Amino acid sequence: MVFMEKYQYRPALLIVLVVFALAAVWNLGYMSVQWDEMPHLGGAVLLSHGQLWDYMTIYGYYPPAFDIVTTGYFQIFGINEVAGRLVAVTFALLAIAVTFELAKKSYGAKNALIASALLATMPGFFWLSRVTMLETMLIFFFTLTMFTFSTWLRDYLFLPLAYWFSKNLKNDFLPENEHLWRWILDDNGLPLRREKNPCTALWISPLIHSNGCVCPCWMDKEEKHPLGDLNKMKFRDIWFGEKYRELRNEFRTDGAKNELCCDCTYAYEGGSCTGETIVEVNFYNK
Repeated sequence: MVFMEKYQYRPALLIVLVVFALAAVWNLGYMSVQWDEMPHLGGAVLLSHGQLWDYMTIYGYYPPAFDIVTTGYFQIFGINEVAGRLVAVTFALLAIAVTFELAKKSYGAKNALIASALLATMPGFFWLSRVTMLETMLIFFFTLTMFTFSTWLRDYLFLPLAYWFSKNLKNDFLPENEHLWRWILDDNGLPLRREKNPCTALWISPLIHSNGCVCPCWMDKEEKHPLGDLNKMKFRDIWFGEKYRELRNEFRTDGAKNELCCDCTYAYEGGSCTGETIVEVNFYNK
């Protein structure tokens, strides 16, 4: 578990992708060509022979991206139904990976892994990944659009908006001297947390939940990083235990690697300052 959390569950995601890929390509030519596959297989054959006009007039009603990729696979694996179905497998794998990244931004790495595994094991999704149809490509691009849009909202809307509030809304809680702020500005005027991290929570402020679970600090309200259970261990053993020591050492060397710390309002330079600035500007004003 510690290993998975250290690498944000990406090794587990890799296992999901490998298992899915092996299952999807197994006996891929088991059934004859279906009529739904013909527009893409036939369109890719026309493109492979340079018959662009025939392709546009016969199969132009479909998005061309899938057929173009299928044409490339035909050049590599030859013109056959298995090569066409490999395109669907490829887009299915990409869709699973992007689903992980999208869910990770909103719900954390562990929930992102669950979301990716659920998508990979959906019977309908799995079946569509084994036929030359564009549904898996559509899922991939839709999920990629959501991921890109959420990133844009954070970096080009929420952050500048939060900075505007911090510059234009005056109150007694924000220092007038910008050198006392917990962020600096990058070349584009966006706020970045300072490189020096003043947090001492791992040494002075453990969080103990009502069920006895001990977590690193008050930011871990959902018990994502449990360090021990008071029902099974003494607090002294947890406080001086291996998990706590490893977490403190990681924080000293590169705290940005820790998922909890990199999302915190005290996190390192390069992190998002949205929550920090909005809290400081708006919460104290109320």
